[in-house]
Order: sequence, then structure tokens, then C-alpha cells
Amino acid sequence: MRKIENWEEEYKKADEVVSFENLPVAPQICKVVKIEDIADKEYLKVYFDIADGEYKGFFKEKADNLGEWPSQGITYRSYKKSAEKFFMAFIKAIEKSNPNFKWNWDETKLIDKLFVANFGEEEFIWDGERRVNVKCQEIRSLQALRDNKIKPLKIKKLTKEQENELYAVTDTAEELPANNMAKVDDDLPF
Repeated sequence: MRKIENWEEEYKKADEVVSFENLPVAPQICKVVKIEDIADKEYLKVYFDIADGEYKGFFKEKADNLGEWPSQGITYRSYKKSAEKFFMAFIKAIEKSNPNFKWNWDETKLIDKLFVANFGEEEFIWDGERRVNVKCQEIRSLQALRDNKIKPLKIKKLTKEQENELYAVTDTAEELPANNMAKVDDDLPF
């Protein structure tokens, strides 16, 4: 095992609990910092960071500490036929936030463009427990933010399937007929 540098000095200052600051449930002005076109699956993987305010550079700081960009600072924008309207809404938010920008089918031109990420709470399962994380659930324009048109988001709850997974509910149990024990084929032990 590699010895941690400055162990004695840092250990004295350490606490037994390490907490991570989380973003508030609110819109944040963001900018695209990196983009990948996953052409075979027809979506863009958009890496972004907070561009203004108290949380400016939030995801870059986390990435520097973790060694990879945090999933909270990534959004996926499908351009499949079934998702075209959602992709158009994304591009419209980018264009309205960056008045001199016009979409030209070159995804690399999205780098450094501003938009508003509306963060909301989302339930998920981790290590067999229900947890809540704050994630970008909606992309909007700076104009929508200025016009106060961005509404607070309700918590995104687990789906019924996820609930079943969490509590290990199975649908293999045989149901007994309601209020009619005469229909039960098995011999009763009493």
C-alpha cells in the first residue's frame, strides 16, 4: 500500500465524516465545457459547469478532487427521431442564451455556450437504500430565467419497478381467492 503523504499532519485535522456539498434545488447558469457525439446511439454527452454565482466552477472542483467529471455535471441530449422535439428545445435554449450563436450541426461549437440548468431532486437506489440526489432535470434559456419562467421542480420519485427492486417484491407469489376458501385446492392442515 502506498503511504499517504503528510499523513501525520493531515490525520490530526481529519474528521471521521467526510461530507460533500450539494447544489441547491434551483436553476443555475451553466456553460458547456466539453461535448461528445455518440453517433452510433444518436446522442450528445454534454459536460457542463456552473458559470456564475456562489457555485461557479462547482463541477470542475469536484472533478479535480475525484479524478473524473461528476455525473451531476453531465446531461445527455438524444437526437434520435423519437427525441427530436427535446433536442430542438435544447438547441433553442442554447440559442436564446447566446444571441450571437446559430446552430450549424457542429456540436463542438456548443463548447463555452451558456444555458440554465434547472436542478431538482431525484430519488435513486444505492447499496440497497433509497437516496436523493440533485440533478439537472431541465435545460432552459437565460431569457426564461430573467423572465421568471422557470418553475421549481418536484422531486422525481422512484418508479414502481424501482420500488419493487428496492423492497424485493416479487410477483411469483400465488394469490388466494378472496373470501372464498372453498376454492383453495390444497388440504388445510386443521
